[in-house]
Amino acid sequence: MSISRNRKAPLRVTAAEEATEIFVIDSSLSRVASGMGSLDVKVRPGIYKVRLRSGASMEDTLVEVQEGDGATVAPRAIAFDSAAPLHGTLTTHEPHQAAWARASEPPSLHWGTGAGLFVMVRDPAIVRGKESRTEPWAGITVQDAEGRTLGAMDKDGERMQEVGVGWLHAEADPGMHLICVDTGLRGVQCMAVHLSRGWQTQVILATATVMRSRVAGEREDGPATLRRSLRRAVPADAAIFYARPGGAQDPAQAQELLRLTELVRQGLTQGRPTAPLAEVKSGRWSATGNPMLALLTGYVEAAKPKPDARLLRSLAGELAAELPGHPDVLALHLLAGGSLTPRRKGVSTITYPAQWVAPNPDDPAGRPQLLQPPMLAAGLPALLGAMDPAPGSLVQRIKESLLPGAPWLVWRRTAATRMRSAQSAR
Repeated sequence: MSISRNRKAPLRVTAAEEATEIFVIDSSLSRVASGMGSLDVKVRPGIYKVRLRSGASMEDTLVEVQEGDGATVAPRAIAFDSAAPLHGTLTTHEPHQAAWARASEPPSLHWGTGAGLFVMVRDPAIVRGKESRTEPWAGITVQDAEGRTLGAMDKDGERMQEVGVGWLHAEADPGMHLICVDTGLRGVQCMAVHLSRGWQTQVILATATVMRSRVAGEREDGPATLRRSLRRAVPADAAIFYARPGGAQDPAQAQELLRLTELVRQGLTQGRPTAPLAEVKSGRWSATGNPMLALLTGYVEAAKPKPDARLLRSLAGELAAELPGHPDVLALHLLAGGSLTPRRKGVSTITYPAQWVAPNPDDPAGRPQLLQPPMLAAGLPALLGAMDPAPGSLVQRIKESLLPGAPWLVWRRTAATRMRSAQSAR
């Protein structure tokens, strides 16, 4: 009895992580199905390529689907690049993990009270077995909302010189802070980081080559050409997490959710909807102290052609309780159809802090003014849809200097974007 090629059989693909993209490609190289995390599809018997993508990494598996039972594929987790030294990533490194663990210890710097900030930088070139004589912590400073320098990593931070990792660990006041990196040839790049009361904000940076040059040198046997590279931290590719200061988390569970957070962040960078909705809807992000996963997922959902407004409202409400006064939470609230002030029955409102939103002095009853930017680039249009940039504010000054292609709001500092004061706070 001959096999009917028209009779379809089940193909089941279960990825190791919910934020992994799945593509099924037939022998004519046509995509026949796609999904996220898991995929159940019926296909004609034959040979198929199952492609999985996590971050920028892809792996292909050939599978034969036979009539009747079909086929089941359960690939392992895919290693991907990350600024954070997460388990199972392409640039993980035990000494860098040990440096990251310092975030659970008491801070060595004290710039205020109520919130924590842990900024770490590492050089992936060392992880890949390449010698690096650069200092990844060079040019990294932290400033307060007024532009005063609170700390410079090369002077105030700690480091493991031999493995190319350095960090700043501080207690600070809640509110906006700036992390700036002097990249040399590409100028000074800054990003806004909002610290929330009762939380530690972890910002992990990785270096990349920003300049290569050839320099004439001298050798005993005559002239020589020396190659010189300049490596600097890249704010646009930062991994950012929230954690309870000194809080103990189950390492396996924490790593799992942090990997998901990174995959969602990279999906935003690449314009792909890689949000683990089941994880977020279950509320496990709140129970394990990882609100950044929910925040990024909200932006992924809002970017869809038909976003789930109910999910956005739920996330905005839950995040408002975890991260009160956070501008990106307000942006999600607005993207879900909420309002700054009551307009009509059934439209929710949200409170906002006076230090980054203010009434219009010329029209107190009109549109409020936005003083400080959000952390994520997608949040700025949402906020400016309901508010005007305050004249002379940082929001107004950076609008023409924003760097495209990153989920975080990053800008190149110019004379126009400098803060009012550059005096040291120390």
